[in-house]
Formats: sequence, C-alpha cells, structure tokens
Amino acid sequence: MRVVCAPYSRGEGHKLQYSRETLVKRSAVAVLGAGLLLCSVVASAQDLATVAQQRFLNGLAHFDARRFDAALEDFRGSYAIRSSPNSRLYIARALRELGRMTEAVTEFETTVQEAREHAQSDPRYRETQTAATQELAGIEPRVGRLRILLVTPPEGASVQIAQRVIPVAALALPIAMDPGEHTVVVSSPGVPAQSQQVTIVAAGTHALRFEFAPLVIAPPVLLPAPERDYRVLPWLAQGHGPVRVLAFAALGVGLVGTLASVGLGAAAQGQYSALQARCSNTVCPLAEAPVIDSGRTLQTAANAMLVVGLVGLAAGVTLSIVGPRMGTERATVVALGAGSVHWMGAF
Repeated sequence: MRVVCAPYSRGEGHKLQYSRETLVKRSAVAVLGAGLLLCSVVASAQDLATVAQQRFLNGLAHFDARRFDAALEDFRGSYAIRSSPNSRLYIARALRELGRMTEAVTEFETTVQEAREHAQSDPRYRETQTAATQELAGIEPRVGRLRILLVTPPEGASVQIAQRVIPVAALALPIAMDPGEHTVVVSSPGVPAQSQQVTIVAAGTHALRFEFAPLVIAPPVLLPAPERDYRVLPWLAQGHGPVRVLAFAALGVGLVGTLASVGLGAAAQGQYSALQARCSNTVCPLAEAPVIDSGRTLQTAANAMLVVGLVGLAAGVTLSIVGPRMGTERATVVALGAGSVHWMGAF
C-alpha cells in the first residue's frame, strides 16, 4: 500500500507537523464514503424487502381468486427472499387447497415452530402461531403417520418413498403420509437396498424397522508357508561324503574335457586333410591362410581340453580311492526344490 504524506514543516526537534486542513479533508472523505456504503446496503435491503412484500401481495390476490398454483409460487418466492412465518402459513394454506395434504401438514408444523421462535422478539407472530396450530389440527386427521427406524444404518443411507427423498435426520419424528399403499426403500452406496410395503390409514400411526448388519472388518489371515517339495537325488542319498561328491564332479569334468578334446582334434584333422588335398608339395597359397589359422586354433583348443580332461579324470580317480579312507563322514544330501538346490550335510 502506498502512503502519501500531507505537506509538513520542520519544527524544533525535526517533528512532523501535518496540515490541519489536509486531515479535515481526508476525514470528511472517509466519513462520506462510509455513509454512501451504508446507504447502499440499506437501500439494497429495502429493495429486497419491497420485492418480498410485493410477491406476498401478489400471492394473496391469486389466493383470493382461487388461483392456488400461482399463489403458491408467489408465496414461495416471497419466503425465499425473506423468511417470514406469514409467507409460510400461506404456503401451507395453498397446499391444503390444492389437496396436497401431506405437504400442507409439514408446512403447518414448520410454521408453528418458526412463529414460536419469531414471537420471542415480535409478539405479533403469536397470532400466526395460533392460526397455524388450529388449521393443522383441522387437516391432521386426514393423513397418516409413519415412523421409520434404521438399525445400524450404513454411511450415506437415504430413505425414499415414491419420488420423495427423506433425510435420515428427519426420521426422528413421524412422517406425514397420504393414506394408501406405499413402498419405502432404504439404500446406501455399496450396500444392497432394502424395501418394505406399508398401508397407511388416515389418523393412524405405523412403524417400519430396517436392520443392517454392522460392517465388520475381518483381520488379515496369515497363511502358512507352503511346504517345500525336496526331491533327493538317489545316488547322493546313500551316505556319500563330500569327498566322494567332489570325486564325481572331477570325473564329470574330466569326461567332458576328454570328449571335447576328441571332437576338436577331429575337426582340426579334417581341415588338415583338406589342405593337403588342395596344396601341392606342402606349399599353400595365401588364400588358404584363414583356413590354416582356424586349424591351428582348433588344434590348440583340443590340446587344452585334453589337458583338462586328463587332470579331471586323474583327480576323480584319486578322490574316489582316497575319499573313504579320510575318516568317518556324515551323510551329505543334495536336494532339488522349486527354483533352488540345497546341499545338506556336515564337513
């Protein structure tokens, strides 16, 4: 916010001294603005009151001419602008004349309550309260009453009778209803709806009871862990110790290495024989250089696998002979499970 200071003069001690004329002008402007705002609010309220009064008078004219639909519309319009018990009294009277007794009873009851509250500050409304009470007694025997009890109702429950939706809070008092057959439906999101039939008799009181099972949240169920289906390799379940197992592993490596050496050697020998057929006097052209290099690679790999195979076979034979003499060993078991291999035993 920008603050503009009035002209000032420096006195002793450099104190600011505002112009008296400026202060007076600004005070006058502020008072004038507040007055205009207040007048605007008052005028607006007076305009609304005038509209409400005019619609009420229009409603009276329609009511006296027995145009009850038009009268009802004007009375409700007047009440929407200004909540006067007198407007509500005539709403009830128009509904009565239209034969809508259930709605008329509800409006008369509300008029009695509102007039009683207004009469505490304005005694003139006692006449409205008395008139509503007397006229209510005149038509009340023409309707029936229904008490609806909801036992443990679910959240968001609503009660519907034909096209009429009744708030749950309004169920504390009996509901005025027209005589005859009615279907009462109680529903709530996510819960099966319940409905009951009731026959309303004039001047009678009826009751319906709707029970809902309380919502119980079951605790989580902890399922036991599934039993593992271990399948023991038969040839390792005969009490063989770890040394014997290593012996079998070494023999397997030796056998694989020996077979690989034989295969690679045969491939190298095949290439060598082919070169001899194509080359004369053991002299080969430069175009055969890649074949010669490939043959040498195969021979080298064959020699290496032969060494691995011989070492594995030797280690396997040695462990097979020496293993049983290395003292008493506990049984070692290899088991296969779902996605796992288990080796159980003591060393």
